[in-house]
Amino acid sequence: MSDSSLVDIPQVWPWDKRFKGVVPLPGGYDGQLTWLEGVCRYIQDDRPQRNRLLDWLESTFSLTSKAADSRVSFLLKVGLLEMERGVCGVSVPTQRWLDSGDSTVLIAQIHSRTQFIGEMLHEVKTAQDTQNALRKRELLAVANERYGFGWTTAAQIEFRRGWLQSAKLIIANSEKRFEITPMGRALLDRLTLHEPPPARASTNVNQERPRPPRVPDPPTPPESRQHPSPGANGGVGLQDATSDSPATALADELRASSVDSADHARFEAAVRDAFEFLGFRAEQLGGSGKTDVLLDAPRGTGYSYRVTVDAKSVGTSGASKGQLRDQQVDWATLREHREQHRADYSLLIGPNPTGERIFSRGSQYAVAIMSSGELAQLCLQHEKMPLGLGDYKSLFTSGGPVDLSHIDEKIEISIRQRNLVTAVCRALINECSELGPMSARDLRLTLRREFSEQSWTEDEIQDVLLILSSDLVGAVEAVPDAEGGPDTYIPATSLDVVQLRLGKLAEAVGSSESET
Repeated sequence: MSDSSLVDIPQVWPWDKRFKGVVPLPGGYDGQLTWLEGVCRYIQDDRPQRNRLLDWLESTFSLTSKAADSRVSFLLKVGLLEMERGVCGVSVPTQRWLDSGDSTVLIAQIHSRTQFIGEMLHEVKTAQDTQNALRKRELLAVANERYGFGWTTAAQIEFRRGWLQSAKLIIANSEKRFEITPMGRALLDRLTLHEPPPARASTNVNQERPRPPRVPDPPTPPESRQHPSPGANGGVGLQDATSDSPATALADELRASSVDSADHARFEAAVRDAFEFLGFRAEQLGGSGKTDVLLDAPRGTGYSYRVTVDAKSVGTSGASKGQLRDQQVDWATLREHREQHRADYSLLIGPNPTGERIFSRGSQYAVAIMSSGELAQLCLQHEKMPLGLGDYKSLFTSGGPVDLSHIDEKIEISIRQRNLVTAVCRALINECSELGPMSARDLRLTLRREFSEQSWTEDEIQDVLLILSSDLVGAVEAVPDAEGGPDTYIPATSLDVVQLRLGKLAEAVGSSESET
């Protein structure tokens, strides 16, 4: 680490004042800072106003107005850029990085204003030092369980990874587990870290601790859990489950059945039910010469796809210890199943797939590999933010460990849009009585004051207004501007009536059960 990083570590804001959201930059995990350097050089040379900088980003890097605005907003709020009399400039820490090439200066600055930056470095180091290096989903569990974030996707973990990896503070090894670099360790020694409250963790953040619970599969002895009542097809009977929700019942059964080696059909049924919940047509086949579960995504000619699924339960006793390993998989048979059923993709699913060889063989045989815990997490996420079969296709398209980043990104976008719908409706109800009809621009200015971290663009707000003002939704009403300007909007009815209208629309759509 250079001398510059040892002198000017910025003072860290109180935890509750630090920002929760991180925005990634273009360039991938290893190239974000290269992109940032190019932007900073442009700012130094041209001293643009914000609108001019946004236009340059859109034209130079083919960014949407929303993407350009969100990145500039983030760089400003964490103190990497600054505005003076409407002109953009680079901050002192950023200038120090440009002069010295010391990327730790940037990360220290972001850490000072953003939650779970240095803390994520600490969790990576602690797990690695105890020979339990974490994957993305496991790090998400740490963020939620120790720091209380409540994130439903790993997108914010991925966004932080981009900054830390491009700064050469962490790497992802061949098993996609995170490891801290010597440079990361040196910076970590300099940072002031947040200590989670005792209610969430009993250990001190500066002490070594055992590995936290992993998202994939905390092994549960099958005899210690009651089975949900069987459904009509022998699977989980969701209506009879004692869990809080259908997704919770599915997740519990997936985790339990995946380590019930005495009843392989139980795990197959749980996998089938889980994918039915996600919207697939799923059939449990099993038996000699057949795949365990066959998935169909009926999306029309040219868009439908089929997946053969091999579901392997592994007991917690003996050498296996509830971990699926390469020697338990007949790869040639998985390829034959895909050919036999004329499927497009293959999926292998089991508890805690472990070892570099299983993932390399998955890549060799074009078999995607998923843990039963990851499928359980998908069910829990789907209940909160349902996605379509086209979105889930990305899970199967490449061999080796499943890549959930596309799913995470789609959920983040959906959550952002849903939050905007709520904010727009409430802003119109609260403000129109005094301000009168409001345009998308009016709403943007209003929402920026109340939701400074969101940075919704005018285009995003206009798109939401068009949806809310449609005849089917009827939440807001468009009022043509008397002077021929952009349409303005007023509330059309109460939010209770809007919910009633949407409920009636859902009833009109019906369900797959009504077709049989």
